[in-house]
Amino acid sequence: MNLVIAVISLENICKNQNSLLRNAATASANKAIELYKESIKIEKELGDRRGVAYTLAQLGLLYKEIGKKERAIKCMEEALKMFEQMGLKRDAEKARKQLKYLKQTM
Repeated sequence: MNLVIAVISLENICKNQNSLLRNAATASANKAIELYKESIKIEKELGDRRGVAYTLAQLGLLYKEIGKKERAIKCMEEALKMFEQMGLKRDAEKARKQLKYLKQTM
């Protein structure tokens, strides 16, 4: 009987830990999104188009990781457009590949 209670208690502890980890991960992702957006704002104020494009691409990757594919696509499309305008071919190709993957998995 004590073993059954111990197993049930252990299961409950694991469930609580998993819930806490999910909440922490969500909070971390939300904080990262907030910081990326602030970075984009500052880079725009400074006229740093390359920085904006790179940050948009990183934000897109983060959105992809947390399952927000529509937002990921929007960021990546914007980054791709900027990379192309600046003639950054290798970065544009990376963004293109990410977009292709995102759209295939929708």
